Amino acid sequence: MSSGVHMVRIAGSDTGFPVEPGDNLLRAGLRAGLGLPYECNAGGCGCCKFELLHGRAPAMIETTVRMLMVDHKVPAEQIHYDRFF
Repeated sequence: MSSGVHMVRIAGSDTGFPVEPGDNLLRAGLRAGLGLPYECNAGGCGCCKFELLHGRAPAMIETTVRMLMVDHKVPAEQIHYDRFF
């Protein structure tokens, strides 16, 4: 694997797949042959939500904060970053 690639493991199984920098979990999982649920393939509908059990996902946090501020008009002072870690 190249530098910056993260390995995602699915809890309760031996299944895992690599995620390249700039990629997202859904697309990487689909490329690995997993039958993951989705509808819009863009993150807007929420059908492909994942739960992070271990580790950190800084890029995901940045995307979530941006979505809250831009799409949902949540003021920055109402976003509590400690909930993401």
